[in-house]
Amino acid sequence: MKKIIALACAALSIAALASCGGSSSNTGSSEASSNSLIGQWAHDSYVYDFTDATNGKYIVSESTVMDFTYEAKNDTLSILYTGNTDPMKLAYKIQGNELTVTDSFGSDVVYTKK
Repeated sequence: MKKIIALACAALSIAALASCGGSSSNTGSSEASSNSLIGQWAHDSYVYDFTDATNGKYIVSESTVMDFTYEAKNDTLSILYTGNTDPMKLAYKIQGNELTVTDSFGSDVVYTKK
C-alpha cells in the first residue's frame, strides 16, 4: 500500500512539474513584458522612450539623450546604456498607464505613459 501511495505521489509531482511550462511560454511572457513597455514614459522632465522590444532612449533634456538596449524579464528591467559594459538592473511593474521603477536607492519612481 505504501508503494502505491509513493508511486502516485511521484506521478503527481512529475505531472505538476511538467505543467509549469516550457521555454515557449517564457519567451512569450518576456515578449509581452517588452511590448507593454514600448512607448514614452515621463516623470517630470525625464522620459524613457522604449522604441521597440529591445532598444530605447533615456531623455534627460533636449541635449542629453542616452541610447540603450534593454530586456524585461520576471519583473526586472535590465538596461545597458551605449558605452557601458554592465547593465543596470531595476525592479519594475506596469499598472495601467503607470510604470513604477525602483531606482538604485530603493525609491519607487512613477512614470506616466504619454
